[in-house]
Amino acid sequence: ALLISSLFLLVFPLVEGGNAGWPLWAVVCLILAVPFFIVFVVYEQRITRQGKTPLIRLSLFQQRRFSAGILTVGLAYALFASNLFLFTFYLQTILGLTPLRAGLIIMTISIAYVAASTFNSTITSRLGKRSMIIAALLISLGYLLIFLVTQFLVPKWGIPPLLVALFILGIGMGTLMAPLLNKTLEGVAPQD
Repeated sequence: ALLISSLFLLVFPLVEGGNAGWPLWAVVCLILAVPFFIVFVVYEQRITRQGKTPLIRLSLFQQRRFSAGILTVGLAYALFASNLFLFTFYLQTILGLTPLRAGLIIMTISIAYVAASTFNSTITSRLGKRSMIIAALLISLGYLLIFLVTQFLVPKWGIPPLLVALFILGIGMGTLMAPLLNKTLEGVAPQD
């Protein structure tokens, strides 16, 4: 309840406050989110000291690999989700596609992601430690290609170059996430 309240007090005014002209209630909610988060952290620490199972074991964040991994995974998915969100507007508003056609185009990423995830153990065993570096390069290349293709190639050649860029991004994301999560959780104790 504390975590949900904290997140609500943070997210709701960020989503609705701008549309409402940042009224007093939005500012108050944002300010109240801080003490709610603090109370949540204190409560989690108390539960841990009592030997009970907390919702989030805060000691995990003292492990450098775990903290860096969670931050990396969070940033990667935030960038990925925000890109897809904005990309949907591009497809429907700029290119004038129907929501169905836009969804089918975006599905290219999902197909590539699932394919890369399916063969991830094979890819990782062949490439070893380089698999995450190559995956990060593919992701960067995918984002760069999406930007360049939407600017220069889509007006001339239509959707096919865009599908290639989306496929590369999906392959990169699918190749990166499983090894990254494995590395992130490598040092975590089994009880956690």
